[in-house]
Amino acid sequence: MQKLFLVSCAFLWAAPALAGEEIIFAPPGDWVSEQSVDMDRDISNKEAGAVMMGMQQQLRFAQDSDEMFIGSQILIQTPQGLQTMGTLSIPWSPDVSTLIIHKLHILRGKEIIDILGNGQTFTILRREANLESAALDGILTAAIQPEDMRVGDIVDMAFTIRAHDPVLKGHSETMVEFFNNAPDTEFSLHAFWDDGSRMRWQKSDALPAPKITKQKNLTRLSQQLSGTSNLVHPDKAPARYAPVRTIEFSDFGGWNEISALMAPLYIEAAEIPPGSSLMAEVDKIREASNDPKIQTDLALTLVQNRVRYVYRGMNTGNLVPADALSTWKRKFGDCKGKTALLVAILAELGIEAVPAAVSTSRGDGLDKRLPLVGHLDHILVKANIAGKTYWLDGTRQGDANIDNIQIPPFHWALPVLIEGAELEPLNQQPLDQPNEFTDIWIDASAGTTLPAIIEIKSVLRGDGAIASKTVLEQLSAQDLDKALRNYWNGKFKFIELSDVGHHFDPESGEYRLTASGTTKLDWGWKGFRLDSARIGWAVDYEREDGPNMDAPVAIQFPHFSAHKLTMVLPHDGAGFSVAGEDIDTTTGNYAFKRVTRISGDELVMESSQRSLAGEISWTDAIAAAENITELSKSFVYVRRPYDYRLTPAEIAALDERKPETATDYSVRGNDYLDLGKFDKAIADFTKAVELDPEHAYAWANRGVTYAHMNNAPAAKADLDRAESIDPRVEVVFHGRAVLAQTANDIPSAIAALTRAIDLKAKNSWALARRADLYFSRGDYDSAMADAQTLLDFDPTSKAGAYYKAKSLSRMDRHQDALSFLDNSDPTISGDMEFQLIRAEIHVRMGDAERAREIYARIRNDAEESGRRFNALCWSLATVSFDLETALLDCNAALKLEPGQPAYLDSRAMVFLRQGRYLEAIDSYDQALEKSEDFAISLYGRGLAKLHNGDLAGGEADLKEAEDLQPGIAADFKDLGLERP
Repeated sequence: MQKLFLVSCAFLWAAPALAGEEIIFAPPGDWVSEQSVDMDRDISNKEAGAVMMGMQQQLRFAQDSDEMFIGSQILIQTPQGLQTMGTLSIPWSPDVSTLIIHKLHILRGKEIIDILGNGQTFTILRREANLESAALDGILTAAIQPEDMRVGDIVDMAFTIRAHDPVLKGHSETMVEFFNNAPDTEFSLHAFWDDGSRMRWQKSDALPAPKITKQKNLTRLSQQLSGTSNLVHPDKAPARYAPVRTIEFSDFGGWNEISALMAPLYIEAAEIPPGSSLMAEVDKIREASNDPKIQTDLALTLVQNRVRYVYRGMNTGNLVPADALSTWKRKFGDCKGKTALLVAILAELGIEAVPAAVSTSRGDGLDKRLPLVGHLDHILVKANIAGKTYWLDGTRQGDANIDNIQIPPFHWALPVLIEGAELEPLNQQPLDQPNEFTDIWIDASAGTTLPAIIEIKSVLRGDGAIASKTVLEQLSAQDLDKALRNYWNGKFKFIELSDVGHHFDPESGEYRLTASGTTKLDWGWKGFRLDSARIGWAVDYEREDGPNMDAPVAIQFPHFSAHKLTMVLPHDGAGFSVAGEDIDTTTGNYAFKRVTRISGDELVMESSQRSLAGEISWTDAIAAAENITELSKSFVYVRRPYDYRLTPAEIAALDERKPETATDYSVRGNDYLDLGKFDKAIADFTKAVELDPEHAYAWANRGVTYAHMNNAPAAKADLDRAESIDPRVEVVFHGRAVLAQTANDIPSAIAALTRAIDLKAKNSWALARRADLYFSRGDYDSAMADAQTLLDFDPTSKAGAYYKAKSLSRMDRHQDALSFLDNSDPTISGDMEFQLIRAEIHVRMGDAERAREIYARIRNDAEESGRRFNALCWSLATVSFDLETALLDCNAALKLEPGQPAYLDSRAMVFLRQGRYLEAIDSYDQALEKSEDFAISLYGRGLAKLHNGDLAGGEADLKEAEDLQPGIAADFKDLGLERP
């Protein structure tokens, strides 16, 4: 509960009339009126450890001193609350204020226990609470631990802080803030000032209008609140829309009065005695260059790097700067002292420079507030060189070139001038060069299946560069190396790092981080995705209902990030292509650009996104949200030629291996098998069994290779031989499963796969194959069990995820399927197949709008992919949804890849669903011309013929299809397609 007093005492007066380090114990002043609080009322927040039931604040503004009375009543509800209230504390500054304590009572039912009257008293603690933050404020704390305090007690306390600041020359100011979300607190505020005072007040929008009355020669402002609700800051709104309950008081006529008031302090502090050590430093700068910009660079470097930062708030030091020579001799100072030092040096060099006060926390909207010295918590130097304004901050580090310094983000600055000045806007500008630039160079010329050489350079500019440099250069060489490697591994997980490095260029202000190593590029069916080409992001501008929900949206500004990727391609780039659109658009106060091109053997991609303003209206933000989100879904892929051939290096990687043992030959044979080079695989497996006739795996893998080559006799012979050597070799049963499935003997294929899984539990190949066979038979429980086993030992298994989601969907467990997809690995949930499953589920649930959204998103990403358009067409056809759209998708696929039997079959399915039987038969005919044993097309054509009245032709097709693929009738029935 200490914070309760601290927050209420956060008035920004600076010095007292009766300042001192001793606590005064006395009754309240005559101007304080007694306020009653109902202590017997019910409390809504019964879970809280302690609840403030009442808070009374009374302010008396006068020319000789200002006084603030605070009374509070806090109910202790739980043992935890008792622990929290165990020590009561009141901070005050003995140099600038006097603490007067009036009472400390414990209310226990009807009993009033006077803690101070019973002999206990406060202890004065002297401690620098912010010493670790380089701050010396001289604050004292009055602390007491009341004896015999119990759960159920009410702590009733009252005190006054009397303040007078000679620096303010009789001016009064403060800001009162009421607690947020305090439903059980009765607040009262009374403020008094003489009729002749220039006192003004201003409330925030969240407060009701206070009552203003006259009392003799005083004006009285009264505000009563019975509990406060929670105020919600509109999401992503600028800081000035932060919901607060505040009342500001000030007798300053304008900001110009504050400027003129503070100016003499800095004029006096910014004097350099002739012949001093500081003047010697000025002479060195003058001798180094006669260029004002270079002189300013050197002066700022001196203040930033040779004088460390320590806040000094003692002895009226929260407003008065230390003189320049003292700061230089101490080699430490706060923002005021450093500013006076820098202004003094620049003045001696003949460079125009003045202090300029800012607010780091209340800058946004400062022009709409009353003028209060307390709003200003930092001070800079405003320098003018050759007609250009520079904003210099002596508390920063690393600003070696003033041309690299950005306009600070404080919105407003108050130049401190003897004649006074008004607030001056700090209008930040869009960046003309990236503050984050990543340059990636990949040498993939050796081939897409081999590790590629990669070099990366990240260039940081502006505050990010200085902050990174400051942190990293404090580390030991070992810790620095570790930090750099963690940085790169966090950004690019696919790199095998070899070297890392860093370099700061003082002149440009650039901090360059470098890395090199190798990477295995993932060339999926769509190609290699250039992740650095991604721009935009998923925008969510949803806001809770409440005040200012239509406030503007704040934007990260100024910000400019850019990427460049250069990839050296195999085969001099022949046949490689780019899938993904170039972008040059402005939306939502962001400029997005991306261009990708292949020239010779190099692919070059450049992308950037740059903010153009600090905020955007709510209406425009909502309009731009969808555009920015859609941009984030626009990927760029580099695609290999359809008939990509291995490079000499890739072939050499296999051919140049020098197998010596049977196992060596068997391993290389497996690589050839994976590449589809069956002849070379057979040769290596044959060599392996020649060297070791008992090498069961070599026999088994040669049998699998023969099975893939449709050489059933040779495959069976090798598999039998392998099993005779070692019946525990699971690969034998892989081969038997391939043979059985080729022969359409599904039960035997499942049995073989089951035996393979029994021999090797984590057999992803066999589990995926068996799940597929179970699924095709309609045994969804078994398919899902295999899928779950795959996911248990590999959560990223796409086969496991596919068959689990698909099986749940087919079993009408729609919510379970959606929940599974929501919680699956991101590499799965974002895949096209799983998005199609999600869309199909929404169709089955009757949520057509959501289904169309998903289908449209996939369609927008289809680019130039016939396979993707066909997948859309087939998915829509299987669930009999938006069939005209499905037909367009099929036609798009066939336009890209004419004559593909699978695409013709999908189109025929759409016609079949639409009852356009002659067109379905024609499309099935075209598919079967390309693949005469395409069972699914035969069965579909048979159904179309039956519906069209060709009973004999239809039955013949159905029989032939069932002979080719037993169980196909069940598959069609599952889709709702049966004999008429």
